[in-house]
Amino acid sequence: MKIVQMHNSTDSQMMGYLLVTKQGRLIAVDGGTEGDTEAFVELVHHFGGYIDLWILTHPHSDHAGVFWNLVDAPVSIAVNCVCYSPAPAGFVAVEDSGREDIPRFREAVKRCRYPVRILEAGDRFVWDQVEIEILRVADPGCRKDYVNNLSVVFKVTEKLQGSGKRHMAGGTEQAFFTMIFLGDLGWTQGDELLKCCGSRPGLLRADAVQMAHHGQWGVEENVYRAIGPRWCFWPTPDWLWTNTPRGETPGSGSWRTLETREWMEGLQACSVTSLEEHVVFDTMDKTVRKLAL
Repeated sequence: MKIVQMHNSTDSQMMGYLLVTKQGRLIAVDGGTEGDTEAFVELVHHFGGYIDLWILTHPHSDHAGVFWNLVDAPVSIAVNCVCYSPAPAGFVAVEDSGREDIPRFREAVKRCRYPVRILEAGDRFVWDQVEIEILRVADPGCRKDYVNNLSVVFKVTEKLQGSGKRHMAGGTEQAFFTMIFLGDLGWTQGDELLKCCGSRPGLLRADAVQMAHHGQWGVEENVYRAIGPRWCFWPTPDWLWTNTPRGETPGSGSWRTLETREWMEGLQACSVTSLEEHVVFDTMDKTVRKLAL
C-alpha cells in the first residue's frame, strides 16, 4: 500500500490522504480546504480517477472543504461511496468556525451525487489486502462541544505480500502494517477513546498514526503511548510545524506542536511530513519519497 499525504496548497492547515492498495484501489481520507481541490483532483486522477471509499472525519472546512467543493463542481471523479458521521441533531459548536462549517457540510451531503453512508463504530471495509475498522464515531448524545471532537477514528490494517515476516510496532514480527487515523480528536475524547478500546487489548497498537489536530492541541501523550507508533504522519504546514506565526520570530507562536514533537521523539517514532510537496510512504519498504505531479 502507498500512503499519500497531501501538501497544503494554501497557507491554511489542512488534511488529505490517499491510500492506494497494491491492486490500485483508492481510499481517500478528507481532502483539505476548498483551495486544495485542484491538487486533490489531480492526485486522484494520477491514481486512476476512481475513489472506492472516501472517509470524511469531521465537518471542519480544512478537512471537508474539498468535498463540499466537488459536490457542485463538474469534475470527472467517480466515487463508490462517501462515509461520514453526522453531528448530532441540535449540536452546538463552541467555536465560531464550526457553527458555519456544520450546516454547510450538511447541505453538501444532501446535494451529494455520490452514494453516502453514515458510519457506525465497528463498521469494517475491505479492499484487496486492506481492512478499515471504524473505532469511534461522533457521540450521538453530545449536544455541545468542539467540532474536532466529532472526529471519526479508524484503524487501517494491511496484510503485506511476499514471503517472510517483517519487523513492525512493539518489537514483534508480523506480516501486517497498521495505522490509526485520529482526525482532529481532542484530549477529552482522546481519553474516551482509550476507555472504549480498553476491552480489546492491543486494538490501538499500530505501526503508524496520523497526528491529531495537525499535531497540536489534539489528543494527549497517553493516546500516542497506547498506539506506540514507529511512524507518525503530520498533516501540518511549515509554520505550524515550527510554531512560527507568519513574519514573526521562530517558535514564538502559541501552538503546542513543538511539545508534541518531543512526545514522538520520546517514543522514537519517525516523522513523515509534507512541508514542501505531497509525499508517498510505501508500507512494503518503509520509504518516503516526494510526489511532484
